[in-house]
Amino acid sequence: MDFVLTLAVIQGVILLFILYLKKFSDKRTVNLLGILLLLTVIIMFGRITYQPEFLLKYWAFVSLPDVLLFLFGPIIYQLTLSLLKLPKLSVKSKWLHYLPALIHIFILNTILGLILIDKMPYMDMNHLVLLYKLMEGAGILSCSFYLIKSFLIFQKHGNIYLQLYSSVEPPVFLRHFFLVGSTLIFIWAGSFIAKLFGLYEFMDYRIYQLFWIALAFFIYFLTYQFLLHPGLFELLPIQLDKNTTENSEGEEERVNELLEFMKTTKPYLDPEINLETLARQSGFKRNDLSALINNSLGKNFFDLINSYRIQEFIELYQKHDKPKPTFIELAYQVGFNSKSVFNRAFKKETTTTPSQYFKQ
Repeated sequence: MDFVLTLAVIQGVILLFILYLKKFSDKRTVNLLGILLLLTVIIMFGRITYQPEFLLKYWAFVSLPDVLLFLFGPIIYQLTLSLLKLPKLSVKSKWLHYLPALIHIFILNTILGLILIDKMPYMDMNHLVLLYKLMEGAGILSCSFYLIKSFLIFQKHGNIYLQLYSSVEPPVFLRHFFLVGSTLIFIWAGSFIAKLFGLYEFMDYRIYQLFWIALAFFIYFLTYQFLLHPGLFELLPIQLDKNTTENSEGEEERVNELLEFMKTTKPYLDPEINLETLARQSGFKRNDLSALINNSLGKNFFDLINSYRIQEFIELYQKHDKPKPTFIELAYQVGFNSKSVFNRAFKKETTTTPSQYFKQ
């Protein structure tokens, strides 16, 4: 089994180098996935290199690796938010999410280490075993909580994402990710329950074989998804190569052609518009159109479509005599099919709400 884990660690390290050496535009997602992959590699490397004598020799750091149990959940949650293009967590919120990990580092790790070297006479090895069980159970609950929380976020915002963006790769990735993640937690929880009720000895690592193999599979899964969905991190760079495309006449002509098409035909009024449809209607190749929007206009497909929709909304509202139609009625008219999507897009475009905007 160690051979399988070693191969997984090597593959994980290679994937980490690829993630951090290549130029991806979605750095937030890349960084979070890289951290998640790094945590997995560290845990597996610790499993491969573990020796029982480490417990007494490095008692002051004996439980620091277990802090990773309380880091996986918050990272998975932030990764889900990033893939769905939802707002980042505030600094205060991050502190709350990582509070269990901080408590573990500064309190539990010290207590467990002191018990190991008999510096806490009123606590013995039975207490140590109990603390480890409580810690592992808390880790399972933490990972389960964040996986469920992330899945509910995906259920709520997944369809909205598909309405705003042309790429289906993040939702597809998340579906598979949640399936693999829930399988890992199920195996882990089953192993913990068996241990809790004394179905095998506490330090018998053979019962973990299935879990560790599944964890190795998790790294293979991430690698496979990375290769299968190259657009997962918005692979198109923000800036094109200046040596070949900077201020070229042909590029300007294509930009003007696209802007004229948007102005005259108003494809953004179609609630079902996506990159494929716009490329077909405008006569551009899909990849060329995507590059033109990202690099020449400095926007993604979502920003471009919603920018036109919001401008159309403002013009229509200002033209209407009293009584004015409701905001949501006009929002549907210009191509939005969700109130929450409209409100978020309006605030992103104008930095204010519709009510505040028209009071100015």
